[in-house]
Amino acid sequence: MKHLKRINELKSKTYASAAVKLKQMGHIRRSGELENWSKEVQSKEKDAIELENFNSFKHDVPFKINLVKVRWNASNKSRDHEIIMTGNFYLKPSFDDYWARDQYRDNFSDGDSKYSYYMPFEIGIMPADEETKDKFRSIDDKLSDEVHEGVYWLQRLNYKIIDEGSKEINPTGEFYWECRENDGIMFESRSEALRFKKMFVDAVNGRNTFGNSKWVPNMYEQIKNFFMGEWLDSKQPEIFNEEAFKRFLESTNKMSINQLYRN
Repeated sequence: MKHLKRINELKSKTYASAAVKLKQMGHIRRSGELENWSKEVQSKEKDAIELENFNSFKHDVPFKINLVKVRWNASNKSRDHEIIMTGNFYLKPSFDDYWARDQYRDNFSDGDSKYSYYMPFEIGIMPADEETKDKFRSIDDKLSDEVHEGVYWLQRLNYKIIDEGSKEINPTGEFYWECRENDGIMFESRSEALRFKKMFVDAVNGRNTFGNSKWVPNMYEQIKNFFMGEWLDSKQPEIFNEEAFKRFLESTNKMSINQLYRN
């Protein structure tokens, strides 16, 4: 074991597999030592991945946000927002063009728009300081989804570009802000919501790296490629083009921030 602790070249799963085989061979003590070492290596691997993601999420000033539990209130037919914690978080939007394509194909399967069409953006968060990290970990059992590699993907920004019944891309800045499960983001103030809007608008216009990550290396290029429409088959209307992309970019300046911070 002393040699293993000096030379950490293998993955944790390799040590875990070796520990199982040693146990099957009757080497209980050595198996236990190796199993403990595999857990230690696994913890280091997890920390390394989280640090990589944190460096990707990190930007100049974190956002002051409320994490809220969203529940439907049947009596007044509205959603109630219960604050479960407030803290400083780094945020990152992400655009999954494969998901966007599938949604479009499903909506226009017979050539007509059955519903309004929205471009889906996922929003992930990471605590920006130790105090927020400790508070966030303390509510882990209250979260409605898993925190993956230190990132909690809890929010969606669905951006409308096609009206119901229409065959034209005519975005107006309309979007809706929804939680993936029951947890959501509400910015602490109007100024924070405005700052998020500006960073998001700059990101889709390629003026910053706010939406870039290991999952989406260049969000601007990914959105642009989506609008070029080369993924469409010949049976679908040719409405995705450079002009539609320009209309989308221009429309983002008209986004209202009211739903981002008002409860």
